[in-house]
Amino acid sequence: MKQESATGALGFICTLAYNIAGKDSAASVIHTLPGQPSYNRELKFIISALDALQPSKRFQLPHLSTPPRLTSYDVMSEVHSNIALGKAIGGESNNCLGAEGGLSYLKKVLHMYPDCSLVRNHLGSLLLSSGDWTASHKAVRVTSLSHGHTSNRGLRSPHQIQACATMSCYATCTSYPKFSFPTCEDQYLSQYNGICNLQRLVHQEPWNQDARYLLVLAIFQKAREEKYPKHICATLKRLVLQIMSSSSNSQEHKLILYEKYLLLLLSSEVSLQSDDYENGIAQVTDALRVAPPSVDTFFAHLQLCRAYVVQGDLSNSRKEYMKCLQNRTNTEVGWVTLKQLESLCLVNRGSDEIEINLKECIERNGSFPSKWAALFNLACAQCFMRDEDFASAEKALAQACAEKDADSCILFLNGAMHMEIARRYAAPQYITRAASSLRKAQQKSQAAVPIISLLLAQAEGSLGSKAKWEKNLRLEWFSWPPELRPAELYFQMHLLASQSTAVGPQQKKLQLVETMQSPGAWLLRAIHQNPSCSRYWKALLQLVCV
Repeated sequence: MKQESATGALGFICTLAYNIAGKDSAASVIHTLPGQPSYNRELKFIISALDALQPSKRFQLPHLSTPPRLTSYDVMSEVHSNIALGKAIGGESNNCLGAEGGLSYLKKVLHMYPDCSLVRNHLGSLLLSSGDWTASHKAVRVTSLSHGHTSNRGLRSPHQIQACATMSCYATCTSYPKFSFPTCEDQYLSQYNGICNLQRLVHQEPWNQDARYLLVLAIFQKAREEKYPKHICATLKRLVLQIMSSSSNSQEHKLILYEKYLLLLLSSEVSLQSDDYENGIAQVTDALRVAPPSVDTFFAHLQLCRAYVVQGDLSNSRKEYMKCLQNRTNTEVGWVTLKQLESLCLVNRGSDEIEINLKECIERNGSFPSKWAALFNLACAQCFMRDEDFASAEKALAQACAEKDADSCILFLNGAMHMEIARRYAAPQYITRAASSLRKAQQKSQAAVPIISLLLAQAEGSLGSKAKWEKNLRLEWFSWPPELRPAELYFQMHLLASQSTAVGPQQKKLQLVETMQSPGAWLLRAIHQNPSCSRYWKALLQLVCV
């Protein structure tokens, strides 16, 4: 028999054995093969796939450890992909997929096959499964979406990878500061491209329910960033209704039920943000009803707890709070959010159960303990500040700031709290602490974040530094997008312009920002934006009298 026919027959036998008796039977057939045959394309793929399926029983065949180069490009990319999957499955992690082994292997393969879409898709999928804080940014850079045909081979398609990265709300950054002000150090991703790509995919494949599902999630992320405007909320409700009505009642697949569960939670959040609390609670209840047994229902009970807190129903909010503690979750942000609700539910805060569960969750996932410890202490500080327990809030924020590589937002909140303590209790020593924390927040921010410079200007002015007061007020002016500058900022510019006018015309030659208008013009703009502020009218009266 010719060599090609023989290897083709062997491939058919292996496939048949696998379909009839499973991977162990197919593996026994492969073990009886000669040591160095000239395997064809199908047989190489079968062997690498079976090797990936049983990581504890490696075939240890030479062509798997060092695949021959005299093989077609497509075949070897598939073989390498299977080897990487085998390394991921064979990892020692307790998670469903131990991505580290597969990631290190695929990074090397990517240098050999830089244009291979299968390798890139597989690498992007494993990156999303790795749990790395910046995994979504890396996955977006690895995968690419062209305007033409894109390969859907791999664990996930490029559209799915881009959409999943877009949904990582803690890791995404907006390119439009009109709606929010990004403070994270790594700012890579703009979700608007993800929405456009998904819309294109839905138009190309209108039958693709997964594309519609991912599009809804991406639009929801946009709505969250823009503070849930009415037109986007209406679009979300319409799209969710279309997906829920188009899915067949006979389809009880676990994945489909999980998608329904998430869509109902999403729809509930939209209702809560629209002040439709009854519908929001009803949708969460429906989500719990359709949730598969293996699904983490922690966030559904957390959603109910939030809804009851807003309604003022303390009895039901406490019940849902206790259900969250009973069900638990393997997601760190869930425990941090539950801690924020603790004081609102008026439960006993003497227990450290949430903190213990968070630490166990961090250990299981291998997450960055310093980041989550800082966020947890921040949540504790918010609870204490809500109860006006500033001494405990100061301790919690001090612990958050003491963590390695503290975030600028935590430093900012620490400075703001010290300013509030100084104002309420006439304690000038807290102003020095506030100025120190606000300076660190200002230096650490990659881009100018509003309000930080304004508070720092107040602190520096209280400490007697007029030059630093002026400098930080000018920085605050340029921190805001023109369409979002608040009335208080115009009032502060009125004060700054009054100081510049008092110095004399020599100072105006420098063309400082406060000299662009007269003090009265700044004040009138502040009154125009907030006519209900009596402080602005008193300042105008003094200006007119002078």
